[in-house]
Amino acid sequence: MRAYEVRLRLWRMALDLKEKGLSDAAIAREIERTEGERIDQSQISDWVLGKHYPQGRVRQFREDPSPELAYVIGVRLGDATIAVSRYNFHVKLRVTDYDFALEFSRCLCKVLHRPLYEPRWSKRFNHWHVAASSILLYKYLSGPLDVFKEVIEHDDACASAFLEGFFDSEGSYSSGGLTVSNTNLEVLNYSRKLLLERFSVETTGPYLGSKGGRKVNTKGKVCNANKDAYYVRVRALSFETFDAKVGFSIGRKSAKLSDGFGRRGYNNSRPIYRSFRLV
Repeated sequence: MRAYEVRLRLWRMALDLKEKGLSDAAIAREIERTEGERIDQSQISDWVLGKHYPQGRVRQFREDPSPELAYVIGVRLGDATIAVSRYNFHVKLRVTDYDFALEFSRCLCKVLHRPLYEPRWSKRFNHWHVAASSILLYKYLSGPLDVFKEVIEHDDACASAFLEGFFDSEGSYSSGGLTVSNTNLEVLNYSRKLLLERFSVETTGPYLGSKGGRKVNTKGKVCNANKDAYYVRVRALSFETFDAKVGFSIGRKSAKLSDGFGRRGYNNSRPIYRSFRLV
């Protein structure tokens, strides 16, 4: 099967030649002459009539704003990775919390219009694994922060979902402090702006957490951390507001935050505009 980029180039060429008045047979001959690719006349006909598209079996993806896509973006700027293997373009997440993996899987499947599947457990690496292959989503998630802002800032539900995904990945609560860490200062400052302007959650920072050039243990694997890491701290007076309007999908983090501001009997309810996101 031809790579997606090749199919897309040939499809565009076929449409351009059709606009110039060439017959389907003539288009097939011209593509073979110039590109060295032999295509059936019936395939050309399906393309120009709009019956088939070059995506073929490529998972459909559109950049329509939704809380699910915003959540995927937030996790992408945190724990999720993207990678290419032959003709497969992967979006992956490996984490120790099942509820985190399940929420990412739910949002990823919704974005790609596919049935929900359960995260897989790896005994070897002691983590839950979620992965999907989509060249269109891969290319979108490869973009800079500015590309994502139209989705994130679409409404409060999208802004909340983005922050939830980012805090699920990079946030933590310990010793009375709620923080979020990252090596990208632009992302941290943007998150601060969203928290304050959208949800009246006050923060301080960013502060330098650790210098680059150190060894870190990530999911049982020792890696080199070459970049400086920074963190933002949520003010204690904003803990309850953060919990109500952003929160965590990870139960253990939710429970720690709940204990942190002295609430008994943690209630994982969310505002009305987020209620449809619950699994």
